[in-house]
Amino acid sequence: MVKEDVAKLFCILDGADSIGGTKLVIHTDDGDIMIDFGLNYKKKSQYFDEFLSQRSQVGLKDYFTTGLLPRVHNIYREDLLKLSPKYSWEYSLKLSKVVISHAHLDHAGMLPFLRPDVPVLCSVESHAILSSLQETSGGKVESEFIRVSKRELQTSKAHRRTVKGAQTSREFSYEDDRILTFSTDHSIPGAQMCAVKVQGVWIVYTGDFRFGGLRDAETRQAMRKISSLEGEKVIFVEGTRFNSKKKSKRATERDVLDALRGYISQYQGKLVVVDCGLRNIDRLSSVFEVSGKLNRIPVLMPKTFHLIETLFDFTDEARYKNILNQARVYIRKRNTRKWEKELLERSRTVDENDINKSPGSYVLCFNYYDILELSDMNTTNGGYIYSNTEPFNEEMEIDLNRLRNWVSRLGMTFHGWEEESPLHVSGHLSPNEVLEFLDSVQPVCVIPVHCEEPLEYSRFLQKNGFSVLNPLFPQ
Repeated sequence: MVKEDVAKLFCILDGADSIGGTKLVIHTDDGDIMIDFGLNYKKKSQYFDEFLSQRSQVGLKDYFTTGLLPRVHNIYREDLLKLSPKYSWEYSLKLSKVVISHAHLDHAGMLPFLRPDVPVLCSVESHAILSSLQETSGGKVESEFIRVSKRELQTSKAHRRTVKGAQTSREFSYEDDRILTFSTDHSIPGAQMCAVKVQGVWIVYTGDFRFGGLRDAETRQAMRKISSLEGEKVIFVEGTRFNSKKKSKRATERDVLDALRGYISQYQGKLVVVDCGLRNIDRLSSVFEVSGKLNRIPVLMPKTFHLIETLFDFTDEARYKNILNQARVYIRKRNTRKWEKELLERSRTVDENDINKSPGSYVLCFNYYDILELSDMNTTNGGYIYSNTEPFNEEMEIDLNRLRNWVSRLGMTFHGWEEESPLHVSGHLSPNEVLEFLDSVQPVCVIPVHCEEPLEYSRFLQKNGFSVLNPLFPQ
């Protein structure tokens, strides 16, 4: 199949030249399939910040104006469109299905704006994570992943938004006869690749995946299954790490576990914080394993504990049950919502007084947004272990520097991703691992996505023998 024919089978609404914000459409005879509908964080940061945010009273207007949502006819919620000014549409789709590769918000974050009658295909873990996100959020439109409430304006002078009528629930499914899905390893549970056969050609979207994680075997199996698909294959492949400034050694999640044990062991009798991200359950499992071996009690924030509870409710997997049995929940010095009060009532909890009595008995699984809670504790000569992603933009660099300032002010030692021992492994492939994957599946055409430098990435793939269709110039 020539590139001109391939280009007619899809369109990329966003995510061709950014890490995240992916919105890919596959055209089929039975309708259009949307693969991921993510939030473009880079684009959002160009127009909004903590104190300048989108207005709910004008529906989708601010999202259309800034390009955070593409102007596509027949895909958005009618109640939100009614609150928006009239816009000219750039595209029109006959949307039959939405596929979510995984529950990171750069892939699923804009799902709440889509019509609730369009079925969503994802893994059971992604369904659970999105459910927990909605339950623990503040009831905003942006968090309506599962249950959708009709939005209208009051006729009062305040023009406040209100909820009218009963809620609608999206239809979620875990399999579809038209779409093949393959479980993969990523830094969040439930990540999947997917394949759709169109005009005799397999369109394969990798989503985000890696080698070397605790579920490396799943990635290898997915690679073998895709290799065995009969017929030509067109591969949309991520390029997240193509422009990474850090040339790291190839490490595994087991290497991180060993490194965590080494660093935590240095702080006998002292407080230790491990910052590993809210939804990186594999890393969290490593922290819990090390905590058990070192006779420390792992402490979770309520949102994280709620997430683990929901994953266990959906999957009944033993590893989630083990975390729930081992963890304590931290009682924050903040106003609590209903879900949090109910969670604290049914859970084993600790507060700053418990921790100050014996700081060496705990490992706190906190992150950047929890740093103020540490100011109430005996942190002197303790350790802050940053086992999280390296910053890949200016905003993340600023946040990390601010975090370092706090850690220093609290009298703790900061251990980060620049350490010799690996405290983090990426959820994404290195460029050489991308080549390893493509060599195995043998596509007739490769389309790079999820990359800051798509032109350079395209040249890299071409130099290594692959036929490339650049998404910015598909014709």
